Amino acid sequence: MGDATRLWLGLAVCSLGCVTARPPGAATAPSGGAAATIACAGPGQPTCASMAARLRREGAGDDPETAIRVLEYGCGLREARACYNAGLQWVNGDGVAHDTARAARLFGLACDGGMAPGCTDLGMMFVNAEGLVRDDVRARGLYTRACEGGHMRGCSELAVMLLNGEGGPRDPAQGLQLMWRACQGAHARACSQIGVLVSRGAPSPIPGRSPGYWLSEGCQRGDALGCSMIAEMGSQGPAPQMEPSGGDGRGAVRIP
Repeated sequence: MGDATRLWLGLAVCSLGCVTARPPGAATAPSGGAAATIACAGPGQPTCASMAARLRREGAGDDPETAIRVLEYGCGLREARACYNAGLQWVNGDGVAHDTARAARLFGLACDGGMAPGCTDLGMMFVNAEGLVRDDVRARGLYTRACEGGHMRGCSELAVMLLNGEGGPRDPAQGLQLMWRACQGAHARACSQIGVLVSRGAPSPIPGRSPGYWLSEGCQRGDALGCSMIAEMGSQGPAPQMEPSGGDGRGAVRIP
């Protein structure tokens, strides 16, 4: 392993507040039977993330234990996708023990390596105090990075924080704009959330479109919230039965 890789692994992960994070085993090549058959990240070789994905669906069957070793090896070689996928395995307990602290470190490395979903997932861990102390300010910064990196779920989560004034100043107009961007970017939940906001008095991003239009958009794209509210509308009348929660009528509430 070269000096550059050692330096990168030893760097403080600023996404986690500059706490040194070194994925255990990240700089060690896969061991056991995998060592003889797996090669990744070298010239002419597949990425470690793609090699790990192959281990989950080919050969003798699902092999999550070898896959996580390959992913952490790739993470040690600064492969951001490998860091992110390893974090997903640890946070979900997917073939490995559930370990939120380890997942957070890996999401931080992925985020710092330019993997926008890693920023979003780490932000959600801060908001939900999942293995970390709740920190809305840090989460808002991470969602901003994710949204700037083109991750629509990050834009949607940032929009919620702007609408509610969490982790920084409240900005309903910017929040609605970001929710609209996420909806346009095929994030189904964002479309449903716009329906909730419009029902509470927020201006529709497309003038004249009703709450039902936005909820239908979310439902058609597979969001359960939109579908359930459409069903509720059918049983209760032409519009969701909701009361405005903010004095300015812009829906300054925590929405799903």
